[in-house]
Amino acid sequence: MGYDSIRGVTVLFGGRDHEIESDLGDTWEWNGNAWVLRHGGDPGGITAPSPRGGALVYDSARGVSVLFGGFFALNDTWEWDGSTWTLRDSNGPGRHSHRMVYDSVRNLTVLFGGYDGSIKSDTFEWNGGPGTWTKQFPTLNPGQRQYHAMAYDSARGKTILFGGGPGPTGDTWEWDGINWMLTHPGDPNGINGPSPRTGAAAAYDSARQVTVLFGGYGASYPVDTWEYGIDTDCDGKLDVNDPCPLDNPDDSDGDGVCDSDDVCPGFDDNLDCDSDGTPDGCEVDCQPNGTPDDCDLINQTSQDLNGNGVPDECDECVTDADCHDDDVCTRDVCQVDTCVFEPKRYGDIDGNGFITLADLFCVLDGFAGDFSNCSFEDDDIHGTGNPIACVPPAVSPCCPNGVIGLADLFAVLDAFAGEDPCCGG
Repeated sequence: MGYDSIRGVTVLFGGRDHEIESDLGDTWEWNGNAWVLRHGGDPGGITAPSPRGGALVYDSARGVSVLFGGFFALNDTWEWDGSTWTLRDSNGPGRHSHRMVYDSVRNLTVLFGGYDGSIKSDTFEWNGGPGTWTKQFPTLNPGQRQYHAMAYDSARGKTILFGGGPGPTGDTWEWDGINWMLTHPGDPNGINGPSPRTGAAAAYDSARQVTVLFGGYGASYPVDTWEYGIDTDCDGKLDVNDPCPLDNPDDSDGDGVCDSDDVCPGFDDNLDCDSDGTPDGCEVDCQPNGTPDDCDLINQTSQDLNGNGVPDECDECVTDADCHDDDVCTRDVCQVDTCVFEPKRYGDIDGNGFITLADLFCVLDGFAGDFSNCSFEDDDIHGTGNPIACVPPAVSPCCPNGVIGLADLFAVLDAFAGEDPCCGG
């Protein structure tokens, strides 16, 4: 049988009626609803092929079905145009039990193997234009075959051959128009490929781009169905059945996104709490608490008092007090989220660059517990005088003692008088 893609019918010729043990020579067409007898046959083989079970394919370039060979080793070639059979050649490579496919890329009919008194291992091609059979001479071939299965992969431009006798065999070969290539050695156990068999049926599914094989005869009569096609990532799954045909493994992080398409490898691409297009796993999580910083702020589980877009827990500082370094010779300032240590004069409590009464009042306010104008750290300028006591040790020889008292007042007065025991000036 063959499918006439122009007229939209399946064409069937001949075969054998095992009830009466006789070959048939009639031509039928299936239109999708019913079988229609198109030619009653010609036992003499004049107006139609003589009764037989030959090989038939459809030549889509010329719009004809091509029939060749049959029992016993017939060598005539016929073509059916939908209404008439035409004898095109009577000198073909006579045989039966062969297989043919139509190569729609090169517009040729490909024949391999068969039987003419011995099992054949040759390759012929039929060019329907001039009506000639041409033997091919590849450097490799599948060896002697009969009752094998063949189909044409139109997406890749390859003829696919599987199994057949003698043997039976279970290997798979591809013909590219120049040479045969073994693509699967077969599996005697039928686990990684069809078990060895003869008489299997094969057809190419152009929509899914796979060759489908069914049945046949080997150690038993298998009723299994196999598909053959491309497995780009070599993971044992055909591309057509593989959700991630470019990846092996398909989805390492189990988020349902192929590795080659993963935006955030190792994390769930589907989690995006702030809907910004970047998965949560690839967002900054400085705390870390498993939630991106942006979402901590959106959910108000963290604050951003300085407005820099980073949770306060992750800032180096939020207020000046966060930058206190126990060094009386620096003014500790939090700029946005970074501590800046500005050099200052000893005794310059308010940090304006001068020693004035305002500095003395700052210490007095601090002594009274009022730090609205100057911080505790700024007021506490006199201490042990031992830098080792500072944590970490201060560069200055003076280290605050954590108490605001008269010593701090006297230190401001000394600085007002020009004395600087700590900051060198």
